[in-house]
Amino acid sequence: MDAKLAKGFTRQGFRQDFRALDDVTDTQASVFKPYIEKITGRGRLKKQEAKALVARNREFKSHPHHTVFIEHFINPCIKSLSPDFDEAVAGGALSWNPWPWTDHDEKIRAFSLFYDRVTRTRIEGRRYEYPLYVREHAISRFLERSDRDYASVTRSLWPSLLLVELIERSPEPFVARPFLLPCPGGAFLGLAVTERLPSSLRGAQTSIITKTGAQEYDCAATVPVKGRLFFVNTYVHDDELRQDQRLLCTAVSALIERHRPALIGSLLSRVMIVYGEPDDLGLDIRFPRSGLNEALSDFTQLLASHLWRDTMRMPTDGVFRDYVTLQIEQQDKVRTQ
Repeated sequence: MDAKLAKGFTRQGFRQDFRALDDVTDTQASVFKPYIEKITGRGRLKKQEAKALVARNREFKSHPHHTVFIEHFINPCIKSLSPDFDEAVAGGALSWNPWPWTDHDEKIRAFSLFYDRVTRTRIEGRRYEYPLYVREHAISRFLERSDRDYASVTRSLWPSLLLVELIERSPEPFVARPFLLPCPGGAFLGLAVTERLPSSLRGAQTSIITKTGAQEYDCAATVPVKGRLFFVNTYVHDDELRQDQRLLCTAVSALIERHRPALIGSLLSRVMIVYGEPDDLGLDIRFPRSGLNEALSDFTQLLASHLWRDTMRMPTDGVFRDYVTLQIEQQDKVRTQ
């Protein structure tokens, strides 16, 4: 696709995302409203009503334009013939978001996790803002070089996006770390930085509806002052990848596939188990986090390998130049000690 045309489609996609913010909110409200009225009115849903709400919400949350991935959970303790009901949908999505800092202005799509749980007497919705941002340049390059549409960016990030969960949980300190996310037909290149987290990050936000009304919970007070932010900066087509980049794509994809259940469990635990709730929906049964330590060990070995160190190069200019300079200075200091 022509570069100018790709930039035009990208700008159009961002405008549609921005205009859709209110529409998405209104649509979700229309999905839940009749069931909320039944809960607050008579105190409970019929089983068929609860089942219908989960089905409608699951369809709504599965929109390929926004949805990176989605999972459906059924309480394993409730038998199919039981009058009780307890199900949830959880996953991740991209949406329009302002640049996280005030000293720079750029269009981005931000990643967040969602969790909606329904029983006959309670409707719970939760959202967790994950500090990962897909920059306008990355989307424009993707459209130009892959000849695909704006919405295709969303699903192209899955399951490679799981790599950031390993970078986030890695104990090794850094100021800036480049990373690579393989995808069909190429790879996204990004940079993780350690920085003061933006005030817009509020952790997990929860809303619970019961017969007594609505209750709101906010985890903003638990969000640390500093943390790791992930920026997906550009896209490189298969035809333009160097040989070492292709080899690293293969290694990263194999690592993610080998530890995929643990990484999904780790990611979803951020939104499903926030307040120390019991894992009564069987998250660890389907996606056992017991394998997370092994995944981190394998990732640490990959980071230390010549393949990673020789392939991943720091950007030399742009908005992250100061972070890269600090990281290089720290590396040089360690080498001379």
